[in-house]
Amino acid sequence: IFNFNKQLVNLINSIDNKKPFLFFSGLGVSKQSSSKRVQYIARAEQYIIQNLQYNTIIKPGIVIGEGDQFLRKLLLIFKLSFFIPLFGSGAEKLQPVFVDDVAKAIEIILEKDLKNKNIYELAGPEIFTYRSFYQFLAECLKVRRIFVRIPFSLALIMVSLIEKILFNLITKDQLLLLREDNIISNLHKNFGDLGIFPRDLRDIIKKIL
Repeated sequence: IFNFNKQLVNLINSIDNKKPFLFFSGLGVSKQSSSKRVQYIARAEQYIIQNLQYNTIIKPGIVIGEGDQFLRKLLLIFKLSFFIPLFGSGAEKLQPVFVDDVAKAIEIILEKDLKNKNIYELAGPEIFTYRSFYQFLAECLKVRRIFVRIPFSLALIMVSLIEKILFNLITKDQLLLLREDNIISNLHKNFGDLGIFPRDLRDIIKKIL
């Protein structure tokens, strides 16, 4: 991740150092993350900001849409099991966003706002905990499910075993991210700066389901 983007930035600078560059990252990306993948994305962000004159970093929340991986995997678990694993306390937060809102934001940025250095945090209007989000899914599906809390230490062992088989619902790296909040920091630009009001995810998820 880091080496590819470093080479790309250097290539752009060697041809046209005023060429604007758009980079997709994510909410909560930080060098302090427990995920090595996220740490290298954060390093790539920093290199882009330091070495390109015009750059825009896009940091969406968990993207929700028709056929997205996040919902697809969750729905498979809800259909297969009466017991739903809740890693950690379930109090960690997420702020998902509708894919069409992200697409609209990119369209506006490409048309109007590619100069200077910009960071956009793109998230929906509601912050969920993982427990409240899972409860909402159960209500939408009209099913009763029991949420089983699994300590992260035990979950890491379980996922390490699951990764070795073909039926792969979650990776070790994805599990580490569940320990961290995935919400906006309010330190950067957002939908409001683009004149966009992000849509209510509850209505959208109900329609998808």
